Amino acid sequence: MCRTEDRYNTIQASGRTVAHFPFVMGAIAVFYNGDDGAVPNDIQIDACTLAKIFSGNITTWDHSDIADLNPDASLPSLDITVVHRTLGSSSTAGITQYIEKASKADGCQEAWNGQGSGSTIEWFEGSVAAEGSGGVTAAIKATPGAIGYLDAGHGYGENLDEVALKNANGIYLVGFVVLSVAFCVFLVVSTPTTPH
Repeated sequence: MCRTEDRYNTIQASGRTVAHFPFVMGAIAVFYNGDDGAVPNDIQIDACTLAKIFSGNITTWDHSDIADLNPDASLPSLDITVVHRTLGSSSTAGITQYIEKASKADGCQEAWNGQGSGSTIEWFEGSVAAEGSGGVTAAIKATPGAIGYLDAGHGYGENLDEVALKNANGIYLVGFVVLSVAFCVFLVVSTPTTPH
C-alpha cells in the first residue's frame, strides 16, 4: 500500500505499477441469547430449520427439529423470539436470500412460507423489529432465547452465541470461519506468483 506520496513516486519511478483493490468483507451471521448457557453455545441449524424459526413455525429451543440436529445438546423449553431489522437493510436481503435459496435447494421451501427475500419482507406477527445492527444486538441481549441476524462484528463484539449454519457441503460453519477462508482465498488469488 502506498501510504505516502514519496513511496508512490519511488514505486512509479522503478517502473512498477500500483494497483489498489478496495474491498470490504463482512459476514451476516445468526446470533442468539443462550440465557447464560441454558441453550448451548454450539448450536447447529440447517436452512430448513432456520426457515421454520424465522417464519415463526418453531417457537421453542427444545423443538424436535433443533434437537435432531444437536443430539448431544440438552435443550431447554425456552421460547424463541425472532429479532429482525425494521428498515430495509443488506443484512435482511442477505439472510432472506440465503433462507430462500438454501431451503429450496434442501427441498423444504414450504418452511419459509413464501416470505420471499429482499431488503424488507413481511415478518410474522410476534417477531421483534429493531433498528440497525446495534438495535438487533441490544434486543437479542435483552431477551433470553432471542435469535436474530446481524453483521458478525456486532455479535462477536457483544459475545453473543452464534449459530453454526449448514452449508451446501453439509458442513456447519460460523461467520468467523467463512470470513477467514474468504480472506485466505483473496490473498492466494491476488498475490503474484512471480516476483517483479
